[in-house]
Formats: sequence, structure tokens, C-alpha cells
Amino acid sequence: MRRGRPPRRIGFSPNLGLRSIDPEVAGVCAAAVQRCKAVDCAVEEAALDFSGAVDCFQVLRALMFAGVRGELLPAERNRINPDIVWNIEKGLNLSGAAIIAAQRARDVLFHRVARFFDDSSTGLSVTVAVPPFGSSTASSEIAGEKHTTYIDWMFLTSLLPSPAVPAISLPCGRLRSSHPRKGEELAKELVV
Repeated sequence: MRRGRPPRRIGFSPNLGLRSIDPEVAGVCAAAVQRCKAVDCAVEEAALDFSGAVDCFQVLRALMFAGVRGELLPAERNRINPDIVWNIEKGLNLSGAAIIAAQRARDVLFHRVARFFDDSSTGLSVTVAVPPFGSSTASSEIAGEKHTTYIDWMFLTSLLPSPAVPAISLPCGRLRSSHPRKGEELAKELVV
């Protein structure tokens, strides 16, 4: 079986220039990226330009929630998670101008990302900005920054589909056992 060549130029940004991420998560991922040099890859600090992507994602996600679940709200409001109610209501209250602006922003983002790959054959970033947390708890902040929405902890994962970036998550290291789920070694991942 013939093996493919490793990418020659890798652009790495732990957070795509958007928000803070957990320092330990960033360190584990940065160390993993440096190991790429062992297979003759040029690794450089280079971020895909995702400016405006969070707002674009929030609008398009709310639109999707309103379209897919909006009809359930009148009869089932009390049974729906309040965070989902918030997302549905946000979508139902969007103006046509806000939707058009988000669709235009997604198009601009697509072209910026395409230009990034003119210079780098691969882009790497952290997948999730916080260490894993249990199902009974939720992440409420990242590196001291309070979340403004219930999905802020996964901002890196949620943004990549917007400009149609093919992505894969790979385990790249382990966090120290000082994580709230003591005693467990927790794997973090990179987006490739």
C-alpha cells in the first residue's frame, strides 16, 4: 500500500484568533503540532481568518433552530430546554437583513479560508477550547472568560462547517490529572 506524503506547510492557530482557550489544552495541542516537524513539515503560526464567523454562526444556527423546531414552541415550551427555547426564539425574531448579512459573511469567510490554503497545505487548531466536563455539569467559562451563550465552549468546532472546511479531529495528548474529573487522563484533539 502506497503511503501519502505528509503536508509540507502547516498553519497552526490554537484559537483561530477568536477567543481564549484553556491554557493546558493549548499547550498539549501546541506540543503535538511541534511533533509534525519530525516528519519534515514546516510549522508556522498562521490562523485562518475567522473574523465575523461567531456572529454569522449564531444567526444561521438560530435560523436553523427556528425552521426545524419553531413549530414545537407553542405547545411544548415547558418541555424544551431553556437554551433551545432561546435559540428558537432568536431565530424566529431574525430580520431578513440579519439573515442576508450572515449568508454574505459566510460567503466572505469561504473565500478567505480558500486563500489560506494557497499558502498552507494544512491548517491545525484545537477542537474544543475547554477540558472535558461531565454530563451533569456544563462549562461556564474559558480561561476566566464567562460564556455569553450555552455553546461558547465549542466555538472552534462549530465554526468550521460554515466555510465548508473539511475537518477531522485527532487525539494529540493527555491533560494532567488536575482536571476536575480527578484521576482520569483526558485526551484532547486537534482539528486537521
